[in-house]
Amino acid sequence: MPSRLISKVLSPAIWLWLRSQVESIAHLAFQIAGSDRQILTGCIPGVEVTAQQAVYRGIHIAQVALTAGEIRINLSQVLQGKPLRLLAAIPIEAEVQLSQADLNASLKSSLLGQALQETLLPLLRSSLLDPHTELWGDRLTDFHSPELVLQGDRLIVTLQLMVADQSIPFTLRTGLVAIEGSRLRFDRPEWLPSPNAEQGTPLEAFEQYEADLGTEVNLRQLRVENGHLFCQGRLNVIPEPIQS
Repeated sequence: MPSRLISKVLSPAIWLWLRSQVESIAHLAFQIAGSDRQILTGCIPGVEVTAQQAVYRGIHIAQVALTAGEIRINLSQVLQGKPLRLLAAIPIEAEVQLSQADLNASLKSSLLGQALQETLLPLLRSSLLDPHTELWGDRLTDFHSPELVLQGDRLIVTLQLMVADQSIPFTLRTGLVAIEGSRLRFDRPEWLPSPNAEQGTPLEAFEQYEADLGTEVNLRQLRVENGHLFCQGRLNVIPEPIQS
């Protein structure tokens, strides 16, 4: 049976805090572990969270399951009716699932859209589009209309490249692999002459590229399967700075 502190005070505060972290959400559920004596020290021993159809900073997520422990909060202020606030960084175990539709909707976000732009444009400039025609360097100024398809264990990216005054279609097929938990690498990246082509041309520049995920992330599993992207690992949630 839930304690009075958890059911009457802490649960609503946690719900409001979780809800404030996302732009929208279809389903949110959580369970708090710990006794009143433990929680009165200002440290929640454990919380399990599940959510569906959430949008976080423009990133659409089909399903997510989070587990965290030793969560230090401003309990005295919460008891006075003030918003819950984290007092220290907390490690979170996370399992995240994104569908193909989620990924394409997320491309409209500044977070993923900018990351894609900053990653792909330099790599595209140093690659070869057509074995017979070099079109790269400064003549490649931008790309637009990116679309993602999850096929088997691979990710297919189609783009329209702006080369001088031409719009040229480009298709990249690649896998994704996590390296030592904090770096992301393309796996067998290749240019396809058409989106449905069975064979492509290896892209050396893409093979050599690694994306740094930062020290706060430890990605243990990353795979594409059944039209979804699955991620599992640990990340540290850093408290927001106190506004003066």
